[in-house]
Amino acid sequence: MSGNTSDLLSLKQRLKLVMQPDPHAGPGGCYQVRSLYFDTPQDRALLEKIDGVNIREKFRIRYYDHDTDTLHLEKKSKRNGLGNKQAARLSREEAQSIVEGRLEWMAEGGRPLVVELYA
Repeated sequence: MSGNTSDLLSLKQRLKLVMQPDPHAGPGGCYQVRSLYFDTPQDRALLEKIDGVNIREKFRIRYYDHDTDTLHLEKKSKRNGLGNKQAARLSREEAQSIVEGRLEWMAEGGRPLVVELYA
């Protein structure tokens, strides 16, 4: 066994003592994540991330393990190094309409996060 392999096994054993496995992970402790990020035409969210801006936000649509029946609109916020995430469920049709630029419905849905992305 190489040094890297033995180090990995040792680290895994030590982490098991202080961490809980992700409850969403399947066999082997893995799952796939698909994300579609939104940004301004000037790439504001990307540039703020690169520049290390202390107060920033980004929106994305995300789903896990090919389950397009469970889609989420998420907003990640970072304030002085502390992260926060808000989420709202989206139907497949709602997500597709956002991607296609059909946005009028978003202003009236009564879901604050959807309305915020629309604004």
